[in-house]
Amino acid sequence: MDEVGWDRLNAHLVREYERYAWPSKMFSEAIKSYMVPIKPEYARVLLGYEESQARLFEMHPRAAVARENTYYMAPRDFVEAPARIIWWVSGGGASGGVRAISWLDEVETGDPHRLFRKHRDRGVLDKSQVLGCAKSFGDGGDLAVTALLFSQTEIFPRPVPIARARELSPDIHVGGYFVTTRQVEEQSVRVLYEEGSR
Repeated sequence: MDEVGWDRLNAHLVREYERYAWPSKMFSEAIKSYMVPIKPEYARVLLGYEESQARLFEMHPRAAVARENTYYMAPRDFVEAPARIIWWVSGGGASGGVRAISWLDEVETGDPHRLFRKHRDRGVLDKSQVLGCAKSFGDGGDLAVTALLFSQTEIFPRPVPIARARELSPDIHVGGYFVTTRQVEEQSVRVLYEEGSR
């Protein structure tokens, strides 16, 4: 792993480097990062952390194609790509905690029916589940969802529990931090990655 200054590498360059040099990581202050909570039942398929991690995505072969997937959530207007995603698996007992890191390649917010049709081959949720994420959004109050198109997912050999994550990352000490998607500092991403990759 290397750390570079924000003035030397931007998110586009770092993402392409990491794609070429997988699973190497390069950290830069220029990269936006988000902590995204995900339910255990979705994480098992999208992130593929079942008991045998060698069987990555075996439960859902379509999700393994091209290593690109889509996750839907209630509409957010502050999430931008490219960026890193740190996946926080909510609940799930021993399965909970910070479990994986991905690259966020594209963000699209809009009509849930349209986004489901557009990205159905990259996701594992059915239409009813996508509609369940929809909320009123914007001036018109129309129902919308946000689709996160992500790739280059790396599963942590061991999850980072919430208590340990708070010890490592001062910027996530805020109560309720793990309830919704939040921006997180790249330095926090680095320490969580190092902890989960031991």
